[in-house]
Amino acid sequence: MKRAYWAGILLLYGVFLAATAPASLLFWAANKHFSPDFTFTAENSSGTLWDGEARGIVLSTKDKKTLHLDQASWSLNLLWLLSGKLSADLMLAGDSIKSQGKVILDRHSIRLQQVNLSIPAALLADMAPRFGMWPLQGMVNIRSNSFLLQPDHYRGEGEATWVQAGISLSKINPIGSYQILFSGTGKSIQFQLQTKTGPLELIGKGNWSQPASFEFIGSAKAREHESELHNLLGLIGKPNQDHSYTIKF
Repeated sequence: MKRAYWAGILLLYGVFLAATAPASLLFWAANKHFSPDFTFTAENSSGTLWDGEARGIVLSTKDKKTLHLDQASWSLNLLWLLSGKLSADLMLAGDSIKSQGKVILDRHSIRLQQVNLSIPAALLADMAPRFGMWPLQGMVNIRSNSFLLQPDHYRGEGEATWVQAGISLSKINPIGSYQILFSGTGKSIQFQLQTKTGPLELIGKGNWSQPASFEFIGSAKAREHESELHNLLGLIGKPNQDHSYTIKF
């Protein structure tokens, strides 16, 4: 009985600290947890650790890449602390990025729920060295109801849509709009690419797994504007007799 009493006192004290601690404490905690891979700074913050917002946020990686956000807001659900997890509703905006969803953290996993993210394709290319040589255009919209990330395990599904897709190496843009369906299946993330609209048809399947192992096999074919797309097709794949091009990473 006495043990339950003191546990309740400690819980109430933790709630009090979260309700009164300044919002800036969140960035201090994030830097302690993610350093040296990521560092976080903010020009100013307001509210509390429990319910706050910040502006002028910069996320820096250890290889000197940066992401700028105009605004972020969060609201923590302290009841999740009873199960040893931290749950927060997040909203991010900046650099043409818009994102909202729920993040649930514990010591060994990150669960994303009701995620809706819009991000410029060019920014994704900057984050992925494999695609850095292909300056990309358009917006990528990512949605997932639930996705679990652990050091060596993934579970969940979602979709990414590349709208008004373009590549600076192409003589015509946009080249189309594309959809990627992805699912976490244990130690890898499987994905399937299909074309929604546009002159350049892209289809294929692939998977991604740690450590940074990426495999893809598919094909590309000009639905129209074949002469304008000829050089681009030659860069991304090997020609076949049916005028399609095999893509393999």
